[in-house]
Amino acid sequence: MLLKSFAKDTESLYEQRLRLNGFTEQDELELKAIMYLSNENVSALVVNKYKELGDWKKVREYYKVDEKKYESYMLGEKLWQEKLDKIPDYIFEEMQQKGWIEHERNQFVSRLEINRIDYEYGWAEIKKGRTIEELIEEKEKEDESESKLMNEFVYGNMTTDEFRGQLLRIFKNADTERIEESVTQAETSREQLRARHKRESGISDEEIEYCKSLGITNPMDMYQGKSIAVGNNLSFEDVIKTFIKVKSWSVTIIELMDDVTPESYIELLQDIIDSSTSKFDDHSQTEEKIREIERFYGLNGAIKETSTDMKKVNDDNADLIDIAEFTALFVGSNKAYVAGTEKLLDANNSDVSVFVEDDRSYVPVRFISENYGGKVEWIDETQTVNIVFEDREISLTIGKKEINVNGKVVTIDVAPVLKNERTFLPLRACVDALDKEVLYSDGLILISDLPLTFDETESNKRLNGINQKYFK
Repeated sequence: MLLKSFAKDTESLYEQRLRLNGFTEQDELELKAIMYLSNENVSALVVNKYKELGDWKKVREYYKVDEKKYESYMLGEKLWQEKLDKIPDYIFEEMQQKGWIEHERNQFVSRLEINRIDYEYGWAEIKKGRTIEELIEEKEKEDESESKLMNEFVYGNMTTDEFRGQLLRIFKNADTERIEESVTQAETSREQLRARHKRESGISDEEIEYCKSLGITNPMDMYQGKSIAVGNNLSFEDVIKTFIKVKSWSVTIIELMDDVTPESYIELLQDIIDSSTSKFDDHSQTEEKIREIERFYGLNGAIKETSTDMKKVNDDNADLIDIAEFTALFVGSNKAYVAGTEKLLDANNSDVSVFVEDDRSYVPVRFISENYGGKVEWIDETQTVNIVFEDREISLTIGKKEINVNGKVVTIDVAPVLKNERTFLPLRACVDALDKEVLYSDGLILISDLPLTFDETESNKRLNGINQKYFK
């Protein structure tokens, strides 16, 4: 059944008359589409025209209904019906008993669907007297907690079972499918991060096994050790052993670096004390280590422990967000930074740049897709772009407000456009199709494989630092 009526007493008069005259629910939908997309506002006239012509397409032609808009409308109605079909029948029955009208039902479905709130949980809470706004606020807090937990999982040593268990404590209306979806996303993000670090650091499987044999199970520690070794032309094994001994990468660097002046030793050790990064067993061991260095260079008492001015540290590091973790673009700029490397958005056309139109930021589809490993095909006859990316097949057409992802049509509010002979797509639609995360701040665009959880207030200076350093 295409349409799912809410309740008999909420049906419009013309719908009831249509049924009495043998019209189907598909006829009702066709009528609604024409009424919505044409200037005609008298349903009886449209019905009479259908009786005269006997074909809804001819009626649409008579009322000059644009076929693309018609297809979009019907797709929207189909997707809406799919949402309604997810709602258990008892909820509709109880809504009817409470005297809810169709508008109230639609608001309930739309807002819970958009915010990914379970319908049965939402309805149970509303029956207790809570509002949809309260449920949405609760969900936003849950999402924030989930995002922080996901970062801890991706970057730390938390097990999948621990992650799953904490998710169950976060979500008040947890369902198995939602939890497992989050677990899968987190595991995928962690594997992507570790694969990238492994690729960039050049760490071998043998070196990974060596670290594991010493009890180092955090891949971040392995990769950092490799970076220190390579960056200072040192033995990876020596770096790892020293790290195990002193539990501090900062001290490891000091102990193993060649040609370090006494002044450099003091500066580095002072940084260790000031920033409290030393991981010695206790403070006395830290002091003993420092005094040994001082005595060796005849600089007794030169190193003083001082408190750190965190405001100054934050100010000094205001522009130090590492863009190597992202694909960075800027509105109006024809260049981008991919893993820290500057690139033109189009090597053959310097006029191609990110632009804003009708409050939407547009990005070049080919550049974004190919820089994440996608293969892009342009079909000139239909003005269609086909993208093969990982396990996704994506298709979009100029002027058409939809994207096909693995055979599933997703409606978007703004269609792809051609500019400077290149295809552009609204930023949000582009990153969603490729399953990436995005942050937008004052023209700066950061795209990532991992969740972006910058606090805009705290990170404003750092984000602005990227603008000033790379795009101004």
